[in-house]
Amino acid sequence: WFSDPFNSNYQKLLKNNDPSFKEWKIYVIGDDELDALVNALEKNTTLKELVFHGTRIRTAGASKIANQLWSNPGHPPKNTTLTVLSINNNSIEGTYGLARMLEYNNTLKELYIGGNDISDDIKEGYYGAQAIANALKENKNSALTILHIGNNKIGDKGAIAFADMLKVNKTLTELYISGTLYDDHDKISDDGVFAFANMLKVNKTLKILSIDDKISEAGAVTLAEALETNNALVYLNISNTSNTISKEI
Repeated sequence: WFSDPFNSNYQKLLKNNDPSFKEWKIYVIGDDELDALVNALEKNTTLKELVFHGTRIRTAGASKIANQLWSNPGHPPKNTTLTVLSINNNSIEGTYGLARMLEYNNTLKELYIGGNDISDDIKEGYYGAQAIANALKENKNSALTILHIGNNKIGDKGAIAFADMLKVNKTLTELYISGTLYDDHDKISDDGVFAFANMLKVNKTLKILSIDDKISEAGAVTLAEALETNNALVYLNISNTSNTISKEI
């Protein structure tokens, strides 16, 4: 048994008999509590939205949660009910567990992983923003519509990977992406912006694109030109730059 407020919600998750228990917001959680939650999550069929508010679950915690949201092809599915996962501001660096989940999961609709320490670094496909993008590129059955990966440590390599993914992905409608807001390193510059511009010439499903980063006038102009042939995007946000643009199209 755990102390409240965690225990009361944990019991609902574990007993799996309360159809009104659809959302759980967690502000403080210990290691034992997280392990218990993860184990109960596998078989739960009521919870739709799980939010960790700056709980510092780190890479290991995020991987444990992600592991309950996918299974190998041909094996019985684990949790297929959760549609929203928010793990913003949780000191997450490695993305192997999240990427592996995104490659196979076909029920999660919204993922919020902003304000972490996710960089471009792919490390043989298991790490960083590129691994997230590659997983979504591979998963033809993904249900993900919203991805918030802003205020991380993403630079041009990560941006280019996401742009390439969006040339073939047909489900994502909202993408929020940026490097860190507090450092001059790990920024999306013109190379990344040009890749997004080329993507917008072929993508037909993205409705919102927010690039909160260091963008030049040339980059802003290139994006504007790409919009001349794109009829899907309805909102483009470019800020944290000398060319601040926030425009509803």
